[in-house]
Amino acid sequence: MTAFEMPPLTGTCGPGCPTCADLRRAAVALIGSMGLDGVTPERVAHVAGLPEDVLALHACGDVDACVAAAYREATEGMQSRFAARLREATTRDQGLRDATRDLLAYLARHDDVAAFVVVEVLNGPRELLELREHLRQVSVASVRRELARFDGEAVAPELQVEMLLATMGHAISRQVATGQTATLPAALEPALTMAHACEPLPG
Repeated sequence: MTAFEMPPLTGTCGPGCPTCADLRRAAVALIGSMGLDGVTPERVAHVAGLPEDVLALHACGDVDACVAAAYREATEGMQSRFAARLREATTRDQGLRDATRDLLAYLARHDDVAAFVVVEVLNGPRELLELREHLRQVSVASVRRELARFDGEAVAPELQVEMLLATMGHAISRQVATGQTATLPAALEPALTMAHACEPLPG
């Protein structure tokens, strides 16, 4: 098993378990308000409104695994949203602008998710950081795949897309880290002109 893969379930639940979903949401809420250091099995259970020993039977039986699963779920959900907006567009630049606007609006509405996936994850253990890196690579590949619909074989190289996403990610993290998550859409609107940065490089 590679470092970014989820460990096998050790409890009695399986995929799609509603209790695990409650625990993941509770973990995100806690991280958003208290940071990663504030996440304990007892607090996760309390926020979820469940018995204190619930993690022994759910979410891989471990609070760290619960946090990792919550991070994966939140990040993959945002990746899917971004790709869907790109897919709906008729031009590359418009697609990137619409997808970014939608992402910023989502983060502004969900400051706990923003605090977790943009800022707090960087304070996590090695396994969580490795999962973050894996999902970052997935994001780059997903965006390139959608851009190829517009540009074909001339699609921007991986490094070019990676630099655009990293620049936008840094701008988002600064807003979130300074408590300005709600202003993300307005604050970063000027940055949407960066969409042209994914034009194919001259041959």
